[in-house]
Amino acid sequence: MVSQKLHQLAQAVPHKIAFSFKGRDLTSQGVTYAQLDQDARHIAAVILEQNPARKPVYVAMRQSIGFIKVLFGCLYSGITFLPTYPIRNTHDVARLKAIAQTVEPALIIVDDVAPLADLQEQLPYTIIPAHHLMGEKSLAKPEAMAECAFLQCSSGTTRSPKAIQVTTSALMACLENMKQHFQITADDIGCSWLPPYHDMGLIGGILLPVYAEFTTHLMSPSSFMMNPLGWLEYISSVRATISVAPNIAFDLCVRRIKSLSGKLDLSCLRILVNSAQMIQPRTLDDFVKTFKPHGLNTESLMNAYGLAEATLMVTCTQPCEATNHHEFHRLSLRKGIVIPESNEEEQICIASCGRPIQGMDIKIVDRYTGALMPPDSIGEIWVSGNSIAGGYYQNDDVTREVFGRTIDGRNDSYISTGDTGFISVDGLLFVTGRIKDSIKMDNGLVSAEEIEEIIESQDYQDPSYRCAALLVSRHDGAEIVVLREVDRTIDPVAHGSQMLYLLRKHYMIKVNKIIYMRRGTIPTTTSGKVKHHAAIVLYLHDLLDPIYEYSFDPALDLLELQNA
Repeated sequence: MVSQKLHQLAQAVPHKIAFSFKGRDLTSQGVTYAQLDQDARHIAAVILEQNPARKPVYVAMRQSIGFIKVLFGCLYSGITFLPTYPIRNTHDVARLKAIAQTVEPALIIVDDVAPLADLQEQLPYTIIPAHHLMGEKSLAKPEAMAECAFLQCSSGTTRSPKAIQVTTSALMACLENMKQHFQITADDIGCSWLPPYHDMGLIGGILLPVYAEFTTHLMSPSSFMMNPLGWLEYISSVRATISVAPNIAFDLCVRRIKSLSGKLDLSCLRILVNSAQMIQPRTLDDFVKTFKPHGLNTESLMNAYGLAEATLMVTCTQPCEATNHHEFHRLSLRKGIVIPESNEEEQICIASCGRPIQGMDIKIVDRYTGALMPPDSIGEIWVSGNSIAGGYYQNDDVTREVFGRTIDGRNDSYISTGDTGFISVDGLLFVTGRIKDSIKMDNGLVSAEEIEEIIESQDYQDPSYRCAALLVSRHDGAEIVVLREVDRTIDPVAHGSQMLYLLRKHYMIKVNKIIYMRRGTIPTTTSGKVKHHAAIVLYLHDLLDPIYEYSFDPALDLLELQNA
């Protein structure tokens, strides 16, 4: 178990740095295995004293060494914990209240800078600042981790977050699967800016390093957003060998290359994983072209697919596979038929997410019947394996619906992921979108991700300006609405006319309107994914605060008929 592993390392290599953390002020703080073990045992003693009923504990803290100590204190106590957003404003309080309707906490551990008096008035739970967990308490012995090691909230991209029960057995299987796939050793060095309340940041950035015995250097998510190249510069300075980030991080680094001030040497990297978002081949191509002169080894790039319900990782590419080009006929793909296409005007390029890692399996099934689909056929992605989580906390009905899927003639149960895709003849997984973010048109099923990729590839704005395609169902039919964040240099009338005509004429997608917004106003998850459902709610209730709306001109349809 991870807690026992830390305790062993504290005795075997007490002075080895387990983690270092660089804050926004660029100062670094480190902690050795011995220090982390001792402080975690102090914290565990207080948690057990304050929570004799052993009910779930919330950890609502920013990325920091203090967070890591509290995290392992929870693991040492044997009490299930739930990492959640740090409490910074009323929106965070409201979100925490919503989660508490499903998982009632015994304690909420917060940052020392949190406004304790104000929080205590708004939240009817025991709230403890992190520094109150330290002191001269007796050291707790590391207890066996709870059957449910921790709860992690689903990203909530389409609906309200659900609490996923990550069992100890699933967590340990996931960590071992990743260790074996990446061939990690104690000599590796990690680097991560990912939020610790996101599964990739928590499991891949904090728990995996202790399990696999390698040092990891952390930086805050806000530091990354202020200076994306700071992530690569940090990798270069600490000589990190392993890092992971979503697609937008790679895109941001490419667009900010002109702000690079010093020397950058990425030759140290042997594993650089792109995951958590739809992976764009053009982003990978641009990243390689931009950073290969700075020592980037193309073989270090890997694409992965995973989900919280499977604890984390399900598939991953091998070296040299991530940047391979795979072009398919766009219109055929919408109809569920996979046909290679060399004509650029009719093709869509999709990145492979590789094959299942050890211990995991994927199937493509008919979304309506559950029947197994042959290779090169689009359907819903179902997942099984040794790292499948234990279902949703206190939600048996949805657990059965999502986790209990079966295929005729097979004993294994599968997770219904809600993602669409196909497996090629040679076993590679290609993800094409989300079922709930797709709409049926005359020429087949169109996904929100496809529309967003078309617009972003055409206007080529800074990726910090988001795009969201909303597939809105009404009582009188359905409409496609695109939200586009823009800066002041964009003429929304000219841009809207160009984009709507392009989508209809060349891609046969009839978008009803484009709504232009300021940067940062489209709702996203902590990993950078657009929260389509939340955006739809804002749109339907007229809460978007747009800069300009460009609606489709019916004369375009008349013009198409005249030219037909």
